[in-house]
Amino acid sequence: MTKNLIESKIYHIYWEDRCIMRALPEDEFQDTWGKLMWVYNTELNYVEITIDEDDNRTISDVSY
Repeated sequence: MTKNLIESKIYHIYWEDRCIMRALPEDEFQDTWGKLMWVYNTELNYVEITIDEDDNRTISDVSY
């Protein structure tokens, strides 16, 4: 029997070394990231956190 995992992602946005927005859901992150990158493209980065249905949290290294 295969277990279907339900995954969601949240994001933390950093300006230089300071977290300025935390735990953004994926849809909100995409909109916010696009707007912020327009102005602050060299100072920003983010961390993507994947949460599965068992609430196991893993940090993915997909930082920009």
